[in-house]
Amino acid sequence: MRPGAPLREGYAAAAREFGDRPGTARILALRGGGALRLARSSEVPAEPGTVLGVHLAVEVPDGGAVELAETVLVTASGAEPLAKTPLRLVELY
Repeated sequence: MRPGAPLREGYAAAAREFGDRPGTARILALRGGGALRLARSSEVPAEPGTVLGVHLAVEVPDGGAVELAETVLVTASGAEPLAKTPLRLVELY
């Protein structure tokens, strides 16, 4: 997520990561203890200092889903994950 880009670009990035796996994404702008869910058509720009909650749900074979969530900070150079552990999805079946 680069500064100035519409936050809706996060949805396109999620779709690329899902590949051919069915999944959904939600992006929330976190402000002052509240959260604003961003629509897929959102024109809200990514600004340095914006904190986003990114929630991804990926369906797994034979039913069920795995949900992953990450909090990121938009900086002048891009998005920086606030968690110290890398978020990765590995298929085990």
